[in-house]
Amino acid sequence: MLIAFFILWLVFSGRITLEIIIIGLLISLGLDILISQLTGFDSKKGIKRLMALFKYMRYFVVLVREIVASCIKVMKIVWGKSSEIKPCLYYFSPHLKSTNKRVLLSNSITLTPGTITVFLDDNTIRVHALDKSFLDGIEECDFVKILKGVEEKYGER
Repeated sequence: MLIAFFILWLVFSGRITLEIIIIGLLISLGLDILISQLTGFDSKKGIKRLMALFKYMRYFVVLVREIVASCIKVMKIVWGKSSEIKPCLYYFSPHLKSTNKRVLLSNSITLTPGTITVFLDDNTIRVHALDKSFLDGIEECDFVKILKGVEEKYGER
């Protein structure tokens, strides 16, 4: 919050001088301490959440990439002359501690064409796939790696 207050101070002041910077830092620091005391907001946790946000942005990029790749696979199956489609049901455990992250992973799997999450238990995800090839490496896919990294570095939330 300190940085946000200071940037806001600089924008509203209209000019930058040594005097304005010093006064802005003092006022920003005072506001940061006051807000922390009144709301219980910890600036260190805010920085952690901001860093986690960057990981989630990476997750979103990976999700879009996987959706496009899966669309292409499904189009090949639909437009292809091969009638060899082998749907399957697969159980796996992503070993994620947070329920929110397991739900995010399950929804991401459902968003990718050709796969759908049928069941989510405490530690098991059941996935139905249009073809076996859609499930290659699902236990250690980029989704799981990113979510495990967020859990390890920033906590369970």
